Amino acid sequence: MLTENASRIVQRIQRRPILFPEKLSADAQVPAVQCLALYPHSWIEADAIAQFDRIVHFTRNPREMAVSAASYHRKGLESWLHRKPEETDWARWPEAAPYRERHDTEHPDFVKEVLAGRTYFECISSMSMSEAIEFELRMSTGWNIRDMLAFPKLPHVREVNVHEPGFHFMGFWEEAFSDLETHPLALRVMLRQVQRLDRSAASSWAPRRQAHLSRVHSTDVWEPRHERLLETLGLHPGA
Repeated sequence: MLTENASRIVQRIQRRPILFPEKLSADAQVPAVQCLALYPHSWIEADAIAQFDRIVHFTRNPREMAVSAASYHRKGLESWLHRKPEETDWARWPEAAPYRERHDTEHPDFVKEVLAGRTYFECISSMSMSEAIEFELRMSTGWNIRDMLAFPKLPHVREVNVHEPGFHFMGFWEEAFSDLETHPLALRVMLRQVQRLDRSAASSWAPRRQAHLSRVHSTDVWEPRHERLLETLGLHPGA
């Protein structure tokens, strides 16, 4: 049987934040949590937003997102990259976030036309880096950028730009969790969970990778035509 003190610790840990779900619908089974953290391209149904005391929405520079995705998707590390168009229900995916309208480039007919019977990986792996960036702006990264830019601006939503000078992934969470939780054991469990995310391949925000992202962006891979396409497709912040 748990002691009274242990029971309180367990209750606190059970109220830990939900970290980085890809999608969260209004009918999702949500425990009694205080905080929800979202990747830039994650989305949450409008009715589900009110379930949380606070939401931390991480944002990235759209140019960095396109360059990073072009490089990453050419490696073919995710299973969806290898699905033929006929093997994917393009009527459901890509899905626009529930708080914005679907763009013309996100409709199934457009996606099928661009892929022309090939998988996403077959398309992008045959391209130069410059072509891959343009491809990403019209395809997957473009969808993600729109989700990020359209995320609701509400009083309990905190937007955090990971490219801001001085941003440190673990330092941010230590400060955020300390505000939510005062018991040292519960706080330690939460930080350990976040640390695993920081070490994962999906997290490109660790300080050791920031320099790499900056080097990629500082080269000539980002061209004037990419900037024009960013504007044309409405992917620029404030567009």
